[in-house]
Amino acid sequence: MNRKEGSIKQKVALMMAMLLVSTSINLQSVQAVGKKKNLQERIFSDSGKENLDFKKPMTPKQYEILSLRNRRNQGNLESAPEKYKLIKVGEHSSTVDEKKDSDKDGLEDSLEKYFGTDVQRDDTDEDGLSDYIEIILKLNPLSKDTDGNSIEDGLEDADHDGLSNLEEKNIGTDCSEKDTDGDKLLDGEELKVNQTSPLLEDTDGDSLTDKDEILLNLNPCKASSDEVTHDSKRRVQQNLSDKRIADSLKNSSNLFVPFLSGATSRVIDENVFLDKYNNDVLGKNPAVISEPIQVKTLLNEGDQLLLRFDYRNFLNSHDESATDKLTICQFKNDEFIPLETNNDRSNRTLKANISGEGIYFVLDIGSFLNGMGIDTMSGKNSYEKTHSSLAEKLNTNIVVRSENDKTMVLLNDYQYVKLDDKVSEASNIDSDGDGVSDYKELGKKTVKDLKPFVNTLLKKEGISEDQYTGKTTVAVYQAVSNPTVADSDYDGRDDSNDPNPGSNSFSGMLSTDYANSNVSYIMDYRDFFSSNTSYNTDIGTISSLYSSIIYHGSTYSGMNMKEFMESNGMYDVTCYDFTSTYSDSDVSEAYIGHRKVSYSGQTKEIIAIVVRGTNGTIKEWSSNFDVGTTDQYYRYADWMVVNNHKGFDVAATRILRCLQQYESLGYIDTSVQGVYWVMGHSRGAGIANIIGARLIDKSKYVYAYTFAAPNTTTASNASNYVGIYNILNTDDFVPYLPMAPWGFKHYGKSVSISIADNYESEWESLTKCTNEFGVIDYNNDAIGMNDTLEALSAIVNNRNQCYLYTCDCHGDDSLDNITIRNYGTSKNSREEAIAKIPANALPYCKITRYTGTLFIGWDFEVCQQPEYFMQVLAAFMGNSISATRFAVELNIADRYESAKTAIIRSGLGGLAHPHYPESYYLLSKHVYASSF
Repeated sequence: MNRKEGSIKQKVALMMAMLLVSTSINLQSVQAVGKKKNLQERIFSDSGKENLDFKKPMTPKQYEILSLRNRRNQGNLESAPEKYKLIKVGEHSSTVDEKKDSDKDGLEDSLEKYFGTDVQRDDTDEDGLSDYIEIILKLNPLSKDTDGNSIEDGLEDADHDGLSNLEEKNIGTDCSEKDTDGDKLLDGEELKVNQTSPLLEDTDGDSLTDKDEILLNLNPCKASSDEVTHDSKRRVQQNLSDKRIADSLKNSSNLFVPFLSGATSRVIDENVFLDKYNNDVLGKNPAVISEPIQVKTLLNEGDQLLLRFDYRNFLNSHDESATDKLTICQFKNDEFIPLETNNDRSNRTLKANISGEGIYFVLDIGSFLNGMGIDTMSGKNSYEKTHSSLAEKLNTNIVVRSENDKTMVLLNDYQYVKLDDKVSEASNIDSDGDGVSDYKELGKKTVKDLKPFVNTLLKKEGISEDQYTGKTTVAVYQAVSNPTVADSDYDGRDDSNDPNPGSNSFSGMLSTDYANSNVSYIMDYRDFFSSNTSYNTDIGTISSLYSSIIYHGSTYSGMNMKEFMESNGMYDVTCYDFTSTYSDSDVSEAYIGHRKVSYSGQTKEIIAIVVRGTNGTIKEWSSNFDVGTTDQYYRYADWMVVNNHKGFDVAATRILRCLQQYESLGYIDTSVQGVYWVMGHSRGAGIANIIGARLIDKSKYVYAYTFAAPNTTTASNASNYVGIYNILNTDDFVPYLPMAPWGFKHYGKSVSISIADNYESEWESLTKCTNEFGVIDYNNDAIGMNDTLEALSAIVNNRNQCYLYTCDCHGDDSLDNITIRNYGTSKNSREEAIAKIPANALPYCKITRYTGTLFIGWDFEVCQQPEYFMQVLAAFMGNSISATRFAVELNIADRYESAKTAIIRSGLGGLAHPHYPESYYLLSKHVYASSF
């Protein structure tokens, strides 16, 4: 969809606010040619107010026109000229044509005036770089040598990719991106080493990226490296590295450790992952003796892979002869498919060729056939003899309703299940009570051919197929759903209301303020019966969707938050919105729902708590910036954990109070174990992170999955909290705030992954965000983010210093740079200026008024705690003050100018995309337990 126009306000938000911005941003990569955006798209436009720049230092002309330069002046005051009168808010209506760009440098005339550049010259300082590019690159467009190192800005390498800024201008690459074409090769490396194009990820057009060809020892400049075979058809032998195999499959408790190799046309490590696969059919069949694995791959089906299972661990408790009847099988469409398996005894390995992705496992084929009543050694039908004993042996999910249960049936997926009575069309027996009779759930009875298994075993036993005259088939029911389980696939939809009761995979459209994205997820409540000590990818993905849809206006296939939770089987879904309940700023909104699930002999209440990110109001913005001083901890009744971010912890306390109220209403079955599933994005993630930790402190069993969570606590043991998982985008500012140098961190385990470095093309395909130039490149502030973080960190050394005065008039005079003096021409002008300070910032400043005469001396001084600066930003982000008031009328003390300038400049570089909810959905699909 077309992206909505945005503003610097939103970009600053994405760095500073630890929450979701309210509208989308139209961004583009910093290219040296062609593309340009208007002033509104790059800076901001606030309700018709004048658009302003934030450069530092200002030119003398700008100093006079735009603002009073407020410096502390302890001596006698000089007369303030008429032109320095304090300006009223209403006097800033803009008559500027924001889109006019006289010199065609990509920077509108109005913005050039603010930066002091020449509207008639595209390169004011004549260093070879346009004014626009210099501003984006954090260079001074008025100086050829910004850093004074005797190297002109054009010859510097801003993005450290091996090409100078001027070289990038001439080539057309992005001066702010190391890898313009996203092929994971530096622009300079491509041009000067590999002779590939830094503008094309596939220089020779053979469907392989330049990086892949280099890794495969192919020529990225020739579609047929050997001038015979096209590179896309060439197969290169490779081994899957250990890092691409889930940790749970590699530990010593796993009897069969999988490995993968093969001759493939693409880099195997970038296209394959081996993960554990949880499935009742396989997990509870005693003949399946390995952990089922899922081969996830983007490789072509023509790529031949060799799957190996190392059985050294199996031999610790079994004789080697026990491996004689082992076979690797594929599980596909509820069928077991035996593969041609080689037992390499010298390497203690089972091997089989596979053609692509799928579910694979090791089957004891002798035990399996015995369970079906087939004994290849005797060739006799022993089905009736073994039927009863096998049913007792199988640890299936069977519902036993009375002592007289005797009816057992075999399903087409080789599960034996017990029914309440015999199966007949006339019978209305409903063993699982789901409203669908056993007869309808079982479907037709059919004969399943087991000859492939029989022949495989005969070959292993050295028996000719001609010699065997026994049974090769078994009668099964082609079950539509499991008649002993009300929700066969555990997706939250009872079989009676589920159009596909055998599948818990879903796909639909995620619609937010940013994009319409095709998404998919798996809802399997059995995941909550696995240990929370390991991250679960499926839980992560559905959690990211809940955390996105809770934002007002966002939907999944047209469903709002309540409807989406209910569609996934949640009952008594309740919205707790206390944004108007409290007079302070620490407010929030959460949805709570629950579902009781029985599985594998256990019953649990799964209680979901989804916390919304910021709603754009001044209250929540103010709370985001209020980390709290531990010296005043006692003043806040709902600030329960002193180490936690005050704003988040108070909100968490109130949501926990809502949870307690919800549980008291009788919705939850307190006789069974409660499992708490907590999630959120941005501000919601920060609050959810604390809720998860505080529930754990109460000995609750927690699965907390957060996305873009800001830092939440200074607790030294924060990383020890089990069950809390934080997904972070390395490109996103929000997770770095509040600052780590102040002692802040996250509860639980965190993983940081860069979309820019790994999934940029996939992000563009997912979001489909377009403007008049087509699909927009994923933008992140690759140039200035670290500088901005350092500038913010330098304001104070710890959280408590945010709330201290360091001036000589109200503090200890340790840092006398927090006071500014505003010059006025009348009492009325002075009071009007003071009235412009937002109410949320007033508690963090001291105002001293001066009495003047006639047109001079009506001044005032403002001593500003660091928190004052934070709260002014909060007021700006919450639309409590205009852009003009934020930029000009509310002057910031010298101590905070560097941070303010860095924030605004980073906003020009690209901050929105990394924080999108869609970005975190994408990451959730690529994070595994082994990622942590």
